[in-house]
Amino acid sequence: MLTELNVTTMLNFTTAPPVGGCPPVGIQLEGLLLPPVLTIDVTLGLLGNAVALWIFCFKVKKWNPNTLFLFNLVIADFLALVSLPLRIHALLLGHWVFGDAMCRINLFLMFSNRSASIALMTVVAIYRYFKVVHPHHRVNLMTRRQAAFVSLIVWFLVIGPRVPMLAFNHIKRRGHRTQCFFFTSYKVRELLAEVEVV
Repeated sequence: MLTELNVTTMLNFTTAPPVGGCPPVGIQLEGLLLPPVLTIDVTLGLLGNAVALWIFCFKVKKWNPNTLFLFNLVIADFLALVSLPLRIHALLLGHWVFGDAMCRINLFLMFSNRSASIALMTVVAIYRYFKVVHPHHRVNLMTRRQAAFVSLIVWFLVIGPRVPMLAFNHIKRRGHRTQCFFFTSYKVRELLAEVEVV
């Protein structure tokens, strides 16, 4: 039989009200395991990115395309890390206390900069590939201005599709708790086998 289920993509479980008021196991584990991991991630990430920014700002004498791409990567990583403390707080507390506007901004920063990091790492990998494997290709003649243009295009392609996140409410209320949904819930159809309960 076909049944509509509301599936949260992050936790991969149905969002039917839990029996006895207990949250689903996925939420319990997420609230227990993610805060320490994310705290270490934020601490080491901010420290490493602060050092990288300092090097770019005060030690790098000549800016070539690769340096420019890496600088943009550091900025994207830094902004992604800045969005994590609010998520850590929400996981520890078990609900979101920062309101709808901060939920929207936090989600926008987290998703935009995570995607920007991936896209910029891809650009760095492609640029280095041409430097090593095809040293005489015209990509290797890229100027700083062209590299800046490539970086702007990457930022535009990453941020543009995520701007609508700022327009929609991501806050859900369940009883006296407020949640900022980090992943959108989708209605999906699944084919479920009938299970006979004994």
